[in-house]
Amino acid sequence: MKRSLNIVTIYKDAFTIGIKNAISILITTFLYSITSWIPYINVGTTIAMATLPGKLAQGEVISPFFIFKSVYRGQIGNFFLYTTFYLLMLVSSILFLNVFFPIILIMYSLSLYIMIDAEVNPLEAFEMSRKATNGYKADIFIFHLFFEFAVWFIASFFIGGSITAIKEATETYSDYTLPLISLISAIITIFILTSCFRYGLHAVIYRELFLKVQEQPEEPTAPKIERVFRREIEATKTDETNNNPSPETPANPTIPNEN
Repeated sequence: MKRSLNIVTIYKDAFTIGIKNAISILITTFLYSITSWIPYINVGTTIAMATLPGKLAQGEVISPFFIFKSVYRGQIGNFFLYTTFYLLMLVSSILFLNVFFPIILIMYSLSLYIMIDAEVNPLEAFEMSRKATNGYKADIFIFHLFFEFAVWFIASFFIGGSITAIKEATETYSDYTLPLISLISAIITIFILTSCFRYGLHAVIYRELFLKVQEQPEEPTAPKIERVFRREIEATKTDETNNNPSPETPANPTIPNEN
């Protein structure tokens, strides 16, 4: 299956996934925050939260309690190895490559989701992520850049308006409780919607570049003419076997005369 990333479809699906799972994401985040102090359990829930976009990419509304599943605690060893390798790559890119730091981030952005879903080791996940994002790194960068710009623009509009209202209320010695409530509400709303949309954006990119490709049956690697020749050869061998029985079994066995 040919992969493709259409900006309209990506943003539309990301918004749909984010809104559909908004309540679940909020409850999941709350459960994670109140259990993050529990040893051993917190590592599994951290892995689950880090791979949340991979869960959202499945298309169904998630259950907030999925973060407590044992499958994530079973990946603790791989997660620590993954984190070590990932940090080493980032440090190396900063020290030696510098300007290519964003490319490294995008190239391996799907690796953690792949490691959990495909049940592969970290090195295999890195390689699979590299192949999945090959040819689409610029698109992914643009999608995230536009998203961050839109968030900045919307936040500036609403938060800036609330701050201006508070200043005007303070200068006129009037009650500024309502503008302050509006400011806090705007910050909370923008934060929630931004988080949900960001999760959805990661989920859609992962779905389009990896999951959809994995769901398709593998195409025959041999050329069509070669496959035709192979079928003809196999058919010929079958006919020869049927027409020429094995020497161990005579074609027309004779029954000995007992007389």
